[in-house]
Amino acid sequence: MDTSSYRIGKNPWLSAALALGLGIFGLWGIGHLYAGRIARGFGLFVVGLIIGGLFWASVLLTFFYIGFVGMILFGILFLGGWLWQAFDAYNATEEYNELYVPPRRSSW
Repeated sequence: MDTSSYRIGKNPWLSAALALGLGIFGLWGIGHLYAGRIARGFGLFVVGLIIGGLFWASVLLTFFYIGFVGMILFGILFLGGWLWQAFDAYNATEEYNELYVPPRRSSW
């Protein structure tokens, strides 16, 4: 029997949506904060600001100076980190629900 349908906890899809939606602007770790992983969320937030800042700065500099190498390098790092942190936020929320949310009793 699937016990996940009998639990009410944090929504892993909301965690992933927060991570993807805000993460595109370099605000990584928000989904982890929602999942209750404060240290990892804060660490990813700082890393996201650094990598995201470097990527978006290289995008802006590409308009003024031909420097696609930096944009491609930081783009790969940014895209990979952005997708990974969203996937990890989803899994962290699932883990939170398994560990901390007790199963609901049926109405029978």
